[in-house]
Amino acid sequence: LKGYAAGAHCAHALHRRLADKIVRLPLAWCTPRRAGDMRQLASGGVMAVMGAPAHLLQPLFDAVLAPLVVGLLWMAVDWRLGAVLLLAMPPLLFVYRWALACGSRAETALAASSAEANGRVLEYIAAQPVLRATGRSELGSAMLEQSLMEQRQAERRSQHLLFPAALGFTVAAQLAYALLLAIGLHQ
Repeated sequence: LKGYAAGAHCAHALHRRLADKIVRLPLAWCTPRRAGDMRQLASGGVMAVMGAPAHLLQPLFDAVLAPLVVGLLWMAVDWRLGAVLLLAMPPLLFVYRWALACGSRAETALAASSAEANGRVLEYIAAQPVLRATGRSELGSAMLEQSLMEQRQAERRSQHLLFPAALGFTVAAQLAYALLLAIGLHQ
């Protein structure tokens, strides 16, 4: 719950700072693409940051803090089991950091394509009177469809980046538990 409270506080602060910065921007800066970027940042970007403390701290706790405490407690009960738990921490932390890097690359690419698609949607809406008056609405629609298709492809690429990372962390944790069980049963 503390993670959600921290995320809500973070989102509120980010929205305030974003509003303060937007007010200072010159009007010429506000192109349809940049408006799409701002809309994406204000809705999806801030919400993603809001979820970070709640969703990213839990796996870190599961991977580092809990095994550290359990490992230290097990050292008092059986030094071999405690040693396995403590020795499993560095590889788990390494895989966790790799998974975070994969997630960051995926989010960056997805954010760029989402901003592009948002800008195209705003352009399409703004151009509707002209496109309809000239009978060329299919031209604007084709550009919008292309941008939305690129966004869907970016979402797929993002999932392809995230899946190995999540699977890698799960496998590393399961290997550590299997080693722990094997040593525990061997006694």
